[in-house]
Amino acid sequence: MIHHYKRLLLIAVLSYCSQLTAGASDMVVLEFNNLERGEPQHSRLLVTNDTVVTLDDAQHMLSHYSVTDETLTVLDHRNKTYTALNTDSAKALSAQLKKQISTVLAGIKALPQEQQAVATERLKSMFGEASENNTPTEFTDTGETGQFAGITCRWYTYAHSGTAPGRACLVAPEALAGGNAILNMLQSMSNIYAILLNEQHAELPLPIPQNPMAPLAAFGQLPIRISEPASGKRQGLEIELLDIKAVSYDPSVLAIPASYTVSDAQKLGH
Repeated sequence: MIHHYKRLLLIAVLSYCSQLTAGASDMVVLEFNNLERGEPQHSRLLVTNDTVVTLDDAQHMLSHYSVTDETLTVLDHRNKTYTALNTDSAKALSAQLKKQISTVLAGIKALPQEQQAVATERLKSMFGEASENNTPTEFTDTGETGQFAGITCRWYTYAHSGTAPGRACLVAPEALAGGNAILNMLQSMSNIYAILLNEQHAELPLPIPQNPMAPLAAFGQLPIRISEPASGKRQGLEIELLDIKAVSYDPSVLAIPASYTVSDAQKLGH
């Protein structure tokens, strides 16, 4: 469950784009070089001043962020479900998790004492192991500039705990049409992650990694190029803004299919 939410929230980190014009959309193509698979992956995004939409190669909507209500809706086309993430749903989810964990812990405490420790460890193992604190702690200006998709950016290094430093070419949100909407999404998703991270059950803190979005959200700039070397268990990461272009699109692309239902993760928070 937590890993599912972590994956959805990380979508925000990888979404950079531009602005819709009347009757057409500006689409940004991003190339992801996944070193594990050894081949690039592409994402296409449509952005207005108050909307950020991620599309796949078949023009199916993967996620939709609304600046107005600060909600990220993520679609699961395989299961034909959707999940809406905002601060209210995150608080509701945290409350339900606390309630369910309290019920399970009460059952564990009713066991013979010699079985309680084993049962507690089994419960913790269901959530996996916590990753190392790999949150970038600060950005250091290198004094160098770069240019990607015709946009000039400034290179920064940032340190990961116990790993080689990564490099990111950052721009102010005003440098990208629709950039303020993207930054708003990033900051909202960072706030949601913080809720899930901080509002945990006191007796059984879940192994949720540190918030990967917090540093960028606080720094207030957007990366259009990221380069991280592989280090230890961490895979290398290469992300680059390749192009910005205006294309016509069908507004129905932005609608959730009528046959889709609310996901189990969403129901948990109600």
